[in-house]
Amino acid sequence: MNPQENSPSVKLFSFSGSPLGVKIISAFNFIVTGIFVLIWAVVVFNDPGKLGEFVKGLGGDKMLEVNLTPQQLKMLILPQAGIALFYILTAAGILLRKEWARKALVYFSFTLAVFMALGVIARPAAIMQIMVQAVHPGIMIYYFTGGSVVEWFAAKPTQE
Repeated sequence: MNPQENSPSVKLFSFSGSPLGVKIISAFNFIVTGIFVLIWAVVVFNDPGKLGEFVKGLGGDKMLEVNLTPQQLKMLILPQAGIALFYILTAAGILLRKEWARKALVYFSFTLAVFMALGVIARPAAIMQIMVQAVHPGIMIYYFTGGSVVEWFAAKPTQE
């Protein structure tokens, strides 16, 4: 007799019934827009000179020259760290099938889209750059307001 046959299996986290899009988007939000951005923010916050190296690596000689004091740079990085934490929390909440996480992500993405639209109105020449930045919130809004995903969040999870 196998001892594992009589022991109940306890699954703390089961993502087997999750839609593939939920898994992919949550993983992206958790890892890329969450963990990576948070690490970047901590590194630059502690050593503002690292930002100059980062910008040069991106082709900084062609970018607009902006002079910021280390204190101003730190004040710009704090909201980025907060947004990274937001993405980490909502990604975890979405994987755990929490409706609050879906709604928070949709509302936040919609707010970003509104600010991007205002940015295009204020500076029409930046439309291509803003369109690229609008892809992520656009996907969040489109996917997480779709009927089948909304129904999946509303349905009660089944015991496995």
